[in-house]
Amino acid sequence: NIGQRTILPSTFIGSRRDLTQHYEDGMAIVLNDGKPDIFLTMTCNLSWSKISSQLGPHQTPQDRPDLLTRIFRSKFEQLKEDVINKGVIEKVKNYIVVRAEIPKFEDEPQLHEVVLKHMIHGPCGTLNPNSPCMKNGQCKKMYPKQVYQETRQGNDSYPQYRRRFNHLISVNRNVTIDNRWVVPYNPWLLLKYNCHINGDKEWYRRMSKKKVIGRIYTVSPLEGEKFYLCVLLSHLKGPMSWEDMLSPNGTCFNTFKKAVEHWGFLESDNSIHECLVEASSLRMPYALRSLFVTILIFCEPTNIRQLWDDFYTYMMEDYPSTSVAATTSKTFLYRTLIAKVRSKGQIVLATTSSGIVVTLLPGGRTAHSRFKIPINVEADSFCFISKQSDLAKLIREITTIIWDEAPMTNRYAFEALDRSLKDILDCNAPFGGKIMILGGDFCQVLPVVLKDKTCDHYKIIILQNIMRIGDGNEPTKCDDMVKVPHQIEITWEGENSIQKLIRDTFPQLQSHTWDASYMVERAILTPKNEDVQKLNDIIINHFLGEERELLSFDEVEGDTHNLYQQEYLHSITPGGFPPHDLKVKKGAPLMLLRNIDPKAGLCNGTRLLCRGFFMNMLGVEILTGHNIGKRSFLPRIKHKTTESAGLPFVLIRKQFPMKLSFAITINKSQGQTILNVGIYLPRHVFSRGQLYVALSRVV
Repeated sequence: NIGQRTILPSTFIGSRRDLTQHYEDGMAIVLNDGKPDIFLTMTCNLSWSKISSQLGPHQTPQDRPDLLTRIFRSKFEQLKEDVINKGVIEKVKNYIVVRAEIPKFEDEPQLHEVVLKHMIHGPCGTLNPNSPCMKNGQCKKMYPKQVYQETRQGNDSYPQYRRRFNHLISVNRNVTIDNRWVVPYNPWLLLKYNCHINGDKEWYRRMSKKKVIGRIYTVSPLEGEKFYLCVLLSHLKGPMSWEDMLSPNGTCFNTFKKAVEHWGFLESDNSIHECLVEASSLRMPYALRSLFVTILIFCEPTNIRQLWDDFYTYMMEDYPSTSVAATTSKTFLYRTLIAKVRSKGQIVLATTSSGIVVTLLPGGRTAHSRFKIPINVEADSFCFISKQSDLAKLIREITTIIWDEAPMTNRYAFEALDRSLKDILDCNAPFGGKIMILGGDFCQVLPVVLKDKTCDHYKIIILQNIMRIGDGNEPTKCDDMVKVPHQIEITWEGENSIQKLIRDTFPQLQSHTWDASYMVERAILTPKNEDVQKLNDIIINHFLGEERELLSFDEVEGDTHNLYQQEYLHSITPGGFPPHDLKVKKGAPLMLLRNIDPKAGLCNGTRLLCRGFFMNMLGVEILTGHNIGKRSFLPRIKHKTTESAGLPFVLIRKQFPMKLSFAITINKSQGQTILNVGIYLPRHVFSRGQLYVALSRVV
């Protein structure tokens, strides 16, 4: 059989299938228990006495791989026993257990020797430009580190360990090092195992009553019917027979593929066409035209002309629209300023940081949309505006820029606009000499900076009126804790307290299934998305009507080898993403998560009412803004993660851009006034101003 290719099975240690199986087992653990809390590495020490004592004359450790693997395995199992079962690191987690200094030989001679032998990085840099850690002339591990007198938190929340200045120590005749070259280590583990062990974070052992985590074996899409059977088994709960899996909506199909498509577990090839078919059956030409434009912008259709030819007759109507938007006094000051400037024949641009507030300003646009500010704005960013563009010409003609909800915006966005206006207008005055009117409430939620630490210094800005919870007059337990009046407090008694909060916020819920005014006047506010999802799941179960589960289609950009299990992708919901399993009922309140059509009132944060659902289309009614009562159709659109999501890949989720809004986050409630508010705080708020915002939503 010379020359015959053989695929090594997963039972062969080190084979690709063995690697894949271990990887998928690891992803199953992540799906069940969450992300790992520590990345701990252990390196074999060729000088271990158990190795050297077993070597024959003229033998080196490399001559005895069997000996190395057995001894390393025994050491590794002992390490797992110490860390996982005995809780070595957890017992001392309240003390300094990670060091990044060379101990003094006089105080700790044995540790001094082991650190110099195993925990010194490099040398690299100018001492050794050809070191494996070098890339583009710099060390990938950022050695040598900076000198610090005390351990502190870095800009990205990664610890900067204490590395005090010390005298140079000679490692060999050519190399001398100091504390800047020390790899962080745990003294206890280093002395016990006498090898390179590096782990920087605390280890929290996850307690679980389950001893076994089960998973369905991964099947490639190339396997055909086996793959579709795997999809059915992953989604359907408790099928009693093959007929149960093959019979969506009572129609029995003869292949698993057809059953999967009709269950809606995988995206159909003609889903866009089916979406327009479902929408055209409702005979609403204006909403159908808006849906068609939404599909062109967000859904990337391939045969646009064919779609137009098939549905243009349904988009026609024989009379013009005469609807007029309702007025509101919420933005009276901004409207007055805009009217005054425009009455003089001058041009004013109205912008805002929040998509929902756009609907309240005449001619309003989000600042990112109007000035083409980068999504991931950085300290040296510029707006994407060419000096020869129409937008640049408009900027030269304007006199005033109004920017609402300014405190919510990252400072880099203002700096990017400032640099761009100076460049376009050839003027070094702030913002190119244009009048900037910045508005907003500085007690509200500020931008969230990922992995940032609390600033050491604050610039205090005191608003003289309407400070409410922010005026500092409420009783406090400590500097950052305020006592809530007992009249509005619900004592925690487990799940019963949650049910009481729901009943108080949504009294007689089952009697107001189709009442739009009832839904728009009520909401429960909570800081985190996970608690929002928990509350919405509880309330939707009490809501009358047929429930429909609308599933997303998830994929990883560029993942040709299917490394990421669908179950894992379905389990994660990054910020601003709709859930994989969107549970809806007719009459249930929803919140839009994307800026679909700001002029029509479909902005990020707009509250909607579900009026109908199909497999590929949702019918909604707008509950807030100028377009109250207006109905629209929304398709599934693609959502793509950015670097701020903290994922090692780009997740693409095709789902309806909304989620239930019985409960919403405090951040999403900004810009809205709600008559009946419940506040759910299972833990402390995580950002300045959140409690103020939550308590000030009520008129």
